[in-house]
Amino acid sequence: MLDKLAEFGCLSSDELNLKHGLHEKLTCLLNEQEIKWYQWGKVKTLLEGDRNTKHIQIVANQTHRKTQKF
Repeated sequence: MLDKLAEFGCLSSDELNLKHGLHEKLTCLLNEQEIKWYQWGKVKTLLEGDRNTKHIQIVANQTHRKTQKF
């Protein structure tokens, strides 16, 4: 609503302060949400592992066996 009023240029100083305060609060909340999802992704990867981990380990072990001489 404040954005619509700002388009017409009829905001008082109190309304401008409120608008800026709300904008800062929104920015802070969005940053917190982004950090939360980033951390959750790291936790999920640690708990579940990467989908390719098993495949990569098989390929690495096969390569190691082929190159190892007895």
